[in-house]
Amino acid sequence: MRSAVVVLTLAAVVGCTGSERSSSPGPGGAGRSTDGPLSVGDMVGGQSFLLPRSRPDRWTASHGSFLPCSAGDPVTLEGVRLAGDKQPLSVTPWLLSDTPEGSRNATFGSVLGSPPDFSESYSSGGLPGNYTDEFDGAVIDDPCPSQGVKDGDSEVVLALETDTAGARVPHWWIDYRVGEEEFSLRVDWAIVLCGTEILRNCGSG
Repeated sequence: MRSAVVVLTLAAVVGCTGSERSSSPGPGGAGRSTDGPLSVGDMVGGQSFLLPRSRPDRWTASHGSFLPCSAGDPVTLEGVRLAGDKQPLSVTPWLLSDTPEGSRNATFGSVLGSPPDFSESYSSGGLPGNYTDEFDGAVIDDPCPSQGVKDGDSEVVLALETDTAGARVPHWWIDYRVGEEEFSLRVDWAIVLCGTEILRNCGSG
């Protein structure tokens, strides 16, 4: 039985995924500073998902474990932007909170399917809790470092939809603001949805 998820190389970095690694905010982020207070964790690397055995025309994979927190004033989220020339058909950012005590996993991790119900026939289920797709306008005021979704803080989960061709996101940005100032946080975590046109980092299948 093959695994639906393939782990890419991981590398620890000093500090958090935030202003310590400021860089260009990318296409569509002109005018936004990368030197802001938002962070989502302290790892770089990636995750890839194998095309489900049923080969649906469209399918979704979700990855979380991004723990948002602010090293300063509260931040207001404004959306996500994806890098790469093999884009998914759609991306939906979710915020997960209120994971019940005693849940098996400490964070969301990676699963086939999409929140909040993971009702797809190929889905491997998801971490229980409260999911909201009202990402734009959500306020993050948890101080850094985040205590994690099991201890009352929130978690960002990205649900990416593609077709049998697949998709590749080498990194992505979270746009946000603090008061009237606009910022972008680059997240150096690759997400690969394997398919007929996306084969690299997809294991042996």
